Amino acid sequence: MKKVAVIHTTPVTIPTLKKLLTENRRPDEEEIEVINFLDDSMLPEINRLGHPSEGVKYRLNTLLLLCQTTGADAVLCACSSIGGLVEEGSSLVGIPVFRIDEPWRALLPVIPASGWRRPSIQR
Repeated sequence: MKKVAVIHTTPVTIPTLKKLLTENRRPDEEEIEVINFLDDSMLPEINRLGHPSEGVKYRLNTLLLLCQTTGADAVLCACSSIGGLVEEGSSLVGIPVFRIDEPWRALLPVIPASGWRRPSIQR
């Protein structure tokens, strides 16, 4: 079983990303366990200040280290507002760290392709 830790800055993304990561798996592919980490104080702070503060950077780095302690195979950051900090903080951990605004193809070595299908929009 593959394990992906997801860092969220809003609870809204938790069910959608969990569903996206765990459904649509082919029978021959490993299951994916999703572990969610949420800090809903980061995005309001960034919006209030107009930029990520040192406190946001510190909390994100702490979350990245926590993700690694779970035995995750990879980390996905679900907020594009902290993307630059994610790139800086990724050097703190020994597992791949991805941004939600990166091409999804970059995740394929870690997660089976069928686990990353974009959801179809029902009209």
